[in-house]
Amino acid sequence: YCVRALVVIQVEGQKRGMQTVEDRFVLVRAVSFDDAEKRLTASWREYAHIYLSGDGLLVRWKLEKVVDVYYLLDHEIDPAGTEVYSKLSSRRLNSNRLWRP
Repeated sequence: YCVRALVVIQVEGQKRGMQTVEDRFVLVRAVSFDDAEKRLTASWREYAHIYLSGDGLLVRWKLEKVVDVYYLLDHEIDPAGTEVYSKLSSRRLNSNRLWRP
C-alpha cells in the first residue's frame, strides 16, 4: 500500500505567515487499507520528533492527516518503474485539450 499524508512543519512561536507542508508518500506492507494506516502510527510519532533548528527554535514535522491509502498492484519494485500512486480527477474540456487524430 502507498499511504499519502499531509505533514505540517510547526515552528515554535510561529503564529502567522507561510507554513511549510509536505505531501508525503510512504510505502508499507499491509493486509488492508486500515492496517496500512495503523502500521504507520509509530513512525508518524517518530517523524514528529521535536528538534532545535539552527535559529534556536523548536521544530516538529507533524502528521496533519492521511489524504489517501492506495493499493499497489505490484509487490516488487521494478528498476524500470513501478506505479506507487495514482488518482483520477476531472477537468473542463477546452479547445486546447481536444484530441484530433
